[in-house]
Amino acid sequence: MSPNPVIDTLMVNGVSYNLPANTDEVVYLVNQAQQAKQVVCLRGAAHSRPLISSLEAEVNAGRLYILLSKMKAVTFNDASRQVTVEGGCHLGYDPSDPLDAAPAALAAYRSTLENSLVYQLDNHRTDPQNPLKGWALPDLGGIIHQTVGGFLSTGSSGSNLFASFNEQLVSVTVVTGGADGARVQVFSKDDPKYPNKNENPFYAVGVGLGMFGVIVSATFQCVDNFNIKGQESTTTEADCPIDLFGDHPEKESLVDFFTKKTYKRIMWWPQSGVNRTVIWQAEPMPVSAGFVPNPYKEIPNIKIMGIETPLPLELCAHLMMNGFSDIDVFLSKLKVQHPVAYEFLKALDEKELVPFLLKLFVPLDPVVNGTPQPQQFQDVWYGSIPMDDKISDTLIPVWFTELWFPIETGVKVLSTLKTFFQQNPDIVGNFSYEIYPARHSDFWLSAAYQRDVFRIDMFWYGDNAGSPLNEFYPTLWNELYNAGLVFRPHWGKFLPAGDSQEGKAYLRNNYPNWDQWMAIREQMDPHQVFVSDYWRSHLFA
Repeated sequence: MSPNPVIDTLMVNGVSYNLPANTDEVVYLVNQAQQAKQVVCLRGAAHSRPLISSLEAEVNAGRLYILLSKMKAVTFNDASRQVTVEGGCHLGYDPSDPLDAAPAALAAYRSTLENSLVYQLDNHRTDPQNPLKGWALPDLGGIIHQTVGGFLSTGSSGSNLFASFNEQLVSVTVVTGGADGARVQVFSKDDPKYPNKNENPFYAVGVGLGMFGVIVSATFQCVDNFNIKGQESTTTEADCPIDLFGDHPEKESLVDFFTKKTYKRIMWWPQSGVNRTVIWQAEPMPVSAGFVPNPYKEIPNIKIMGIETPLPLELCAHLMMNGFSDIDVFLSKLKVQHPVAYEFLKALDEKELVPFLLKLFVPLDPVVNGTPQPQQFQDVWYGSIPMDDKISDTLIPVWFTELWFPIETGVKVLSTLKTFFQQNPDIVGNFSYEIYPARHSDFWLSAAYQRDVFRIDMFWYGDNAGSPLNEFYPTLWNELYNAGLVFRPHWGKFLPAGDSQEGKAYLRNNYPNWDQWMAIREQMDPHQVFVSDYWRSHLFA
């Protein structure tokens, strides 16, 4: 390679990103950053926004920006049934790929379904006796826009207690820093030098938050491809068949629901006057000739006089959520100027308007001959396991905080929140709460480290006025913490406690291998080129 390679660049949000074409060019860029004392900022699919979305946060003279869009090759080892994929490859199609607006010369690197990992796995045929047999991964997240490197870095997971995405990771290749320059290092699950998982750096790097270096490729153990069949049912809280709050022992327990079903997700709408649950569940089944997909529809098209139109219902949802935001802004101004009118209109909003509109968008199952009719679906594995994948990030921008608890405490989490919302109806918000499990993990900074977990996502509509960090999230974090419910937060979402020393101590104390993870990270990045201001404020003493 030339000592000074010509590397393409692309402007994204007013920032010039470098687009290396191979590992050697990544090494060159990391060396450049070390010599210039810059911080390497790596962009995946930006699914962890809004943490990196603002122009002010991205533009910084002390940064070197990298986008791995040219590094998305996928190669197969048929003998071991393993796939090696470069870090810039998207899991699925990314509708927000910045290369969509790039010059024609970069068109070949744009995200498509066909160049995604899941599509190539499913269509990799190795058995001439069974032309339907391809490869798969046993689980995926609710969205598959992300790049492989980004999804791994934050310890993201699916909804499966029997298998997980990162459990299939066999090895990962990373361009790390070094006292004498950047290095290419391979970390393997079965490295004979480290028979003890608590000594193998693979388990540190596998959930590395981007702070060990640039993930240039990863190798996964695959399984046979499969289809899924499932249903989604919407009921009132009272009619929910699962004992969510510990007050109906005659119903199926939450833990049993999590452990007896392969793929599952519950959406909870706890607003007074709404009080509904949406239960999504699916099971795998073998691929077969004549299979006709009937994909899951999270938000169907608008119906006029019973006839479905091409207009997506999420457009109406977008207008409704914007309306809620406008009302909140109006009420906040009214509170100061006309407190009596504020109290009246606020109560009207919470008790009448919000419940009426939300129930239109969360309708109960239709009833035929006295029997509720849940939505039935069947699909290829990668088509509907990511059940949120087709939701528009533009029409319905969703911000998260996601908390992971020991699975046995899930009922206490929900009952604590239910009681709190009943006492504080103005805190619940106008969006849903997502509930699902995750399988235990051996990666040291996984939020599921050494325990199966109950997870709850607290949604915030991204176009709301203000920030959820002002009151909404801190109130909920504190309520759960004060109830003695210990959680680990998802690294790619809003983190509690900000840069306080108490918050940093809370994180450290919840990860047994924290100090060892930090020590290995320091060895691999002695010049601190992979530590952003964000991570430094949250994690470093």
